[in-house]
Parts: sequence; C-alpha cells; structure tokens
Amino acid sequence: MARFELRKYHKNMGHEGEGFDCELWMDGVLAAHVTDEGGGGPPLYRWASREMASKVLDHVKTLPEKAYPADPKHGINEAFSHPADRESFIRDLVAAHLEDKRTRRAAKTKLLFKLKSDAGTDVAYRTLETPYSQQAAEFVRKKYGDDLLEIVNETLAKE
Repeated sequence: MARFELRKYHKNMGHEGEGFDCELWMDGVLAAHVTDEGGGGPPLYRWASREMASKVLDHVKTLPEKAYPADPKHGINEAFSHPADRESFIRDLVAAHLEDKRTRRAAKTKLLFKLKSDAGTDVAYRTLETPYSQQAAEFVRKKYGDDLLEIVNETLAKE
C-alpha cells in the first residue's frame, strides 16, 4: 500500500474560504505541489512527473466510495456517496494532517488517551488536563482498566 504524506503545508484565505499550499509525497518521493486557492474550485496539481501523476491517480481509483451523511442544517436532506476522486483524496489527507498537528500540539501540555467504548463516536481522544507523566498515565490505566485502548502520548513518543 502506498504511503502518502503532506509536507510544507501552509493555509491561506481565499474568496470562498480557507485554501492551502503543500507538497504531496508518495512513498518518500515528491509527487506534486498542490494548491487550493480557496475560491470554491478544485485544488490544482503541479505534478513532479507524468509517472508520479499516473501512480497517484491509479491509487485514487482503488479507493472506496466516499460516503456523506445527511446534513439538513446545510440543505443536504439525504445521505449520499460518490466515487473517490483526487479532490476528496487530497482533502482527506489535509484533514488527517491537520488533526495530527492538533493532536501533537495538545500532547505537549495534556495527557491524551482513547477508550474502547468511544469507538464509533465523534470522540477522537480524551484529555487529562495535566502534562503527560508516568504517574498520570498510571492513574488513567487504573481508572479505565480494560476500557483503555491507548495513551496517545506514548504512541506519539514511539514514532
């Protein structure tokens, strides 16, 4: 399975909302410079080579359909899905990149942990409002026991 990552991510404001500039890397090789001008259109790809463009687009074709829930608040009354495309692919990578950045920032000042009982909910992780320490980690292990899935700070330290 190909490994993708974003590097040199910078957000910017456009006429229709937030945009970004970044580099898209595939298996440690620069694949493209990607720009979303925040103007409501799709991101623009400046491919490093035709070969990399082909590899990325071939990968996108293997992705499952993207499912979207109903959102009556925004005028979407029924759930729907459509095949993954390069726009949804890069947006998912950006969302994961930003979530990783938020998690790493929070882990500097708080103990972060996940519970098995939170699976299937909107809870990404829980926090203990104290910096990570062995004592704080032991407190969480004793309090939640078998329901504890992971102490995020320890996972991040292994990377």
